[in-house]
Amino acid sequence: MCGVNQPVPSLQTLDNIDLIRFLEQGALYFKLPELAYAKVSAWETPELYEKNSGVSGPSLFQIGSLSKLITALAILSLQEDEKLKIEDTVQNYLPWFGPALNPGLDGSTSIQDILLHEGGLPRGDLFQHSPSRSEIRDFLGSAELPPNVPGKKSLKYSNLGYILLGFIIESAGGVAYADYVAERIFKPLNMDHAGFKPRVAGPNISTPHGLTCFQGQNRSPFECAPMPWSDAPEASHGMYAGVQDMANLLTCLLQEGVFQGRQIWRPETIRALYHDQNLTKGRLGFGIGAQILKGNNGNIMLFMNGEHFGHSASFLLLPDKGFGLLLMSNRGSAGYELWHILQSIAQYYLEEKNASCLQFRFPYWKKLVGAYHSEHGDQCLNISASEGHLLLALGEESPKPLLYKSRGAFLQINGALSKYAIALDLEQGKIKGLQAGPHYFFSPSSPKNGHNVKIYDAITGIYANPKAGRVALFERNGQLILAYSPFKESVLKPISTQAFIQADGPFMHEIITIDANSGVLNAGNLTFIRTKEQY
Repeated sequence: MCGVNQPVPSLQTLDNIDLIRFLEQGALYFKLPELAYAKVSAWETPELYEKNSGVSGPSLFQIGSLSKLITALAILSLQEDEKLKIEDTVQNYLPWFGPALNPGLDGSTSIQDILLHEGGLPRGDLFQHSPSRSEIRDFLGSAELPPNVPGKKSLKYSNLGYILLGFIIESAGGVAYADYVAERIFKPLNMDHAGFKPRVAGPNISTPHGLTCFQGQNRSPFECAPMPWSDAPEASHGMYAGVQDMANLLTCLLQEGVFQGRQIWRPETIRALYHDQNLTKGRLGFGIGAQILKGNNGNIMLFMNGEHFGHSASFLLLPDKGFGLLLMSNRGSAGYELWHILQSIAQYYLEEKNASCLQFRFPYWKKLVGAYHSEHGDQCLNISASEGHLLLALGEESPKPLLYKSRGAFLQINGALSKYAIALDLEQGKIKGLQAGPHYFFSPSSPKNGHNVKIYDAITGIYANPKAGRVALFERNGQLILAYSPFKESVLKPISTQAFIQADGPFMHEIITIDANSGVLNAGNLTFIRTKEQY
């Protein structure tokens, strides 16, 4: 983060043909109805690309958990104004928070603990509105929390924690959360189209689209359709914005709090966002309001994926390199896809505009080539390559393109497995097999020890909720899997005859219940009813 204190022009249209082609391909492959992109640089003009429905003015998107960065900045603003300290306890501002409400709550939990997801709080129900303080008190009062161990930090991602931060902002700031953010953040950054009530924002709000996955007619895991609006808690994931709004914010962060010649935040406040306070696995962890990745060379990347019903957004900032990237779309559950596009573009710039970085090709494609056999031994899957591009054929079908979409996952285009996400199953860095929905295929070098006995036939199938859509419950290679989308799965471990804990995935450690007699699956505060279909 370096440069001189000078104004930055508002925006310019992206004119890089390689990047435009790559963005258009990504929108096509991942079925993103609308797509907005920005590249921001310290002390330079942001670049913009939009693929939208033709409305006049900017398309606006719900940004999901990117809202947490705004909430974190509001807390840090109050600290700058000496209205709170992040070392203060939550109880200072919300007196009802503590063991008197629930023995699992720690009265010494600080604001900083909540900012860093170290408060040990549950993720929180999928509230589709901004809950009141009484609603949150009731929820926390009845929540099943692990016993409190004084002084012990418990890292667990929590929307609920950021809802509490919204209440703290109101208590310390003396005004409603949305009013404080509008005056302290949106106004000085010229975020003229940002807000928290999408229904009053007019026709520029991009029509939300949800995945129509787990339907019999699906030919792609990314097929989607328009869906109704769904509100969300403001402080955790309820904000909407246009691409220029977010470009202004990210530019200010790269410039250590300066925007168009004005000091919006002190440099030390912005540096706090990049402080690697609790990195896990040596390199990855939660910072204040976003996630942090620390490279082997010590360089820091600040990033976040946000998703809400019908919209997704993703950003990354490389302060040591002086640039950042942003993508927003009106398709839900698209965080991983947006992240793959952003990572590729970031590498493109880091390698001095190396166009070979802009592709959907697996870098280690030679390791995938070969014949794979199903867990039951009745099907053969062949992966071949042509000029470095992978092709997949199941049985006697002709080979079809196999595209890489990051995180060890692939898409077959117009083939027998097209409706599934195809994912690598790795063991000690080696490919053990391939997973495609309920199907498992062992690699050529892996022993064929598939599981032929199905023990959960009474509960497997497609379950539906009129608002949240469909989920799939199936067995694969001896494991019971709950799929929220073709690319978001959790392995379920039984803890009773009807209760299961999610061993991994987006809601790790949370419990779901399944009643085989009534055909009801409960996840959080959502109830899904079993259909007659299988995945």
